Amino acid sequence: MNTKKESNQINQILLISVVVILLLSIVGVSIFLILDSKNDKKAHKNEVKLQEIYNSSYDLSMLDKDFYLGETDGKLSTIIDTSGSEVYKFNTDLEYVDIYKTKNDNYLIFTNNNGNVTTFTFDKKTVEQNKAVLDVGTAKPLIYSNNGVEYIIGFISIKEDKTLLYDLIGSDPVELKNLFIPNSDGKVVKVSSEEYLSVCDDDNKCGIVNYSGKKIIDNNFDSIETTTGKYFIVRNGNKYGIINNDNDSLFETNNNRIIYSYNYFYVVNRYNKLSIYDKDLNRVVNNKITVNNIASLDIKKVNNKSYFIFADNKCYIFSNNELQKNINTNEFIVDKVIANINGEELVIYDENLNPKYELLVPNYKSIKEIKYVKDDILYVSYINKSDELETLYFDSDRNTTTYRYTNLVSKKDTYSAYLETDEEKEIAYFVDNNDNDIGNISGKNIIINNNQIIVDNSIYNISYK
Repeated sequence: MNTKKESNQINQILLISVVVILLLSIVGVSIFLILDSKNDKKAHKNEVKLQEIYNSSYDLSMLDKDFYLGETDGKLSTIIDTSGSEVYKFNTDLEYVDIYKTKNDNYLIFTNNNGNVTTFTFDKKTVEQNKAVLDVGTAKPLIYSNNGVEYIIGFISIKEDKTLLYDLIGSDPVELKNLFIPNSDGKVVKVSSEEYLSVCDDDNKCGIVNYSGKKIIDNNFDSIETTTGKYFIVRNGNKYGIINNDNDSLFETNNNRIIYSYNYFYVVNRYNKLSIYDKDLNRVVNNKITVNNIASLDIKKVNNKSYFIFADNKCYIFSNNELQKNINTNEFIVDKVIANINGEELVIYDENLNPKYELLVPNYKSIKEIKYVKDDILYVSYINKSDELETLYFDSDRNTTTYRYTNLVSKKDTYSAYLETDEEKEIAYFVDNNDNDIGNISGKNIIINNNQIIVDNSIYNISYK
């Protein structure tokens, strides 16, 4: 009897265990399905977020990474910061010629109304109107330009037999009587010195003045050139030299030796054989380079001891004044990617000019652009021998591949942004680090700035986690 009772108890326990296991299984599956459903919903909702912080009727553009401009029919209406606040609003829309950066990183708004010049200084907090300069005539901004760095230092006007130099705050002009500035025919006048100005007289003899009008070097030369260094290149007839501001001769050449100022370098050319010196006249290249086409010359400083010198389909790599490498090249690119192409073979280099890998570019004629559109995908745009534009993509294994975007404009820790043109509109696409599309927005005018985007008349913050 007890045995039968015990058997029934065991059966009951087994039945209860089976029911519990079944219930737990059902609950587990349900939990899994719920979690999976939540994850699926989360995956679908995990898109880039665009929060509008500014909207107006203005045409928007970038002044720099910290400020935007709002314009109405080409006239300046307001300046907006990256919080979406209007830091300055003009009482009347301002008709202006251009906006130039100044030496202290402020901005100068340049206007010219029928020969009357008024400038405004924007110091990133407010806009101050400077003293107007009346009856200037044709005013040309004077732009200091040095190795890619440019800012306005004044402007000039030419009246009858004199050149007038103006500062940026409306002071009385400096008058240079019977003198003119060579190479000043363009809309702006670019100079390579903030202290000295090359001027020529009616007899085409040239000298140097400072910006206060004081004569530094008499007009005794056929040409004189200010440089990014502290010296001047002079020429009389076929004889060239380098002098300082005391008119001391520091470097003379015989006939047929020509001196160029090139970025931070002085290049001495005698019958197309080159010697190269730095801004302090130290020879940086002991070996003379033969260049048949002087227009092909390009010099890039890699560091304090190394230089790339490009000329006549060759790239010379110098380090410690000695030639380290000499690479034959039809075309050498030093930009987002360092590359050399010979025939149909494209060689990609590291920063020390060691070859990383080689790629085949069929029917090549000239390169338009090389860049990475992803960390592991290289985009190559080129003109083929039939003068048609072709594009190729290469993956990390150097095989040709496909990719849906070409113009990477921003790469952040969690996403990348691409800007493409589709017929009459622009489209910004956002892609996560796994190459999933996480959103897009279109408009007639799109500008991406760090974690912000202008779309037509609005500014948005971009966020993605």
